[in-house]
Amino acid sequence: MIHIKLGPTRPAAEDDTMHRDYVGWSPELSPIKLFERNRGRWKFGARARQERYAVFSSTTTGTIVLVAEIDDFEDVGAGKSAIVGTVLEPGDPVYDGLIGQPSLDQYRNPVTYIDDHTLDRPRTCGCGCGGVVAGARQFLPGHDQRAIHDRILSSGVTPWASSGDSTTPTASPLSSRRINLPTVRSPCRWGDRTRRAASTTRRA
Repeated sequence: MIHIKLGPTRPAAEDDTMHRDYVGWSPELSPIKLFERNRGRWKFGARARQERYAVFSSTTTGTIVLVAEIDDFEDVGAGKSAIVGTVLEPGDPVYDGLIGQPSLDQYRNPVTYIDDHTLDRPRTCGCGCGGVVAGARQFLPGHDQRAIHDRILSSGVTPWASSGDSTTPTASPLSSRRINLPTVRSPCRWGDRTRRAASTTRRA
């Protein structure tokens, strides 16, 4: 986990490359607004890309006020980065286990890393093999194609049938069947402010 400590609300720097008016924590801010104002600009090390969650605590209250799942990082200039991620909500076990709890450490450095927290669950491969993937990756190398192949086979549709020409696939008699390929989770990513639909449909 990345642990980020937020001071009280204050004006952002005049040359702020993220074009923010204010940064810091205020009880009046919604979780989304709090994340948008404080997801950058931070000096992260290489280790940050191996972490799954960003936990924000308030130096005013001494408690955790926001948890986000990290999707990526973006360069915001001057060697600093901003988190692109998904703000967790009530009902998520990581949110429920952390929000309102005491700050994870008392170090003065605003960015620290927490090892082996009981709620820091590893991200597993989206193909279902159970392999652990690092950072924001959703599949182990090559396993995205494995997931698609397995879904096609389980649908009972043959991708192509041989017609004696090994170089030219021939349509299967079942080619009129519609195959719904696996949906890759791509949540609303606050940071680049985009919603990406990752579901794909292919006709055999």
